[in-house]
Amino acid sequence: MKQTNKPKAGILSIESSGAACSVALSAANRILAEYRIDLANCHDRFLAELCKRLLTDMNLAVSDLAAVAVSAGPGSFTGLRIGAALAKALCFEQAPALVAVPTLLALAQAAIPAARAVSAGSICAVIPSHQQLLYTQHFTLEAEASGAISVVQHAAFRTTLRDDILYCGPGMDSLGLPIPPDLARCSARKVAAVAARKLEQGDTTDPLSFTPLYGQEFIPKVRRQQSEKSKQHKVEPT
Repeated sequence: MKQTNKPKAGILSIESSGAACSVALSAANRILAEYRIDLANCHDRFLAELCKRLLTDMNLAVSDLAAVAVSAGPGSFTGLRIGAALAKALCFEQAPALVAVPTLLALAQAAIPAARAVSAGSICAVIPSHQQLLYTQHFTLEAEASGAISVVQHAAFRTTLRDDILYCGPGMDSLGLPIPPDLARCSARKVAAVAARKLEQGDTTDPLSFTPLYGQEFIPKVRRQQSEKSKQHKVEPT
């Protein structure tokens, strides 16, 4: 009799909040496979194909999964929209379950070992936005949020940097501050770690009503450019 060796209660995790995209399959708190493409803005071309390829290679159907987890934001508007649409499609009729993972939380939880190694008192996860803005959130060393998500300017954030806080996330790269690559990038592996805990607690999301945490209103680049041009040519009344 042929052995399929299918993982039990697997979670397919999707990360599309940043420039790159990745997917991972985990079971029993262990990563079984992770596929990643480090090309900027490639989600529309590769994300669905990565999921299909991973499931095929692991001899799984979507119905074999316990859950699909997706990085819920904040982050790239386009990337989050594509990841959310794919996750919702995979969880049609709530089988498998959908687990929404806040991106800042995924970054912070993955940074706990590093924070403890350097005796940091807390963790701050940082994600770049547009127009010299950052999304930031502080966490304890148990990955509990100690404040709400803030949107701050680069210059203002620099004035708050402290030696007793471990900083992580791609926002540090956008500031030009040195940070180990593993702390700088989000990945499906990091999403999977949070998703396992959430699924264990029964913390799932209705696919029909799920929307990513965009953080700010999306303004298309063309609209921004037109707005800036109109300001430059504005004539003040005399």
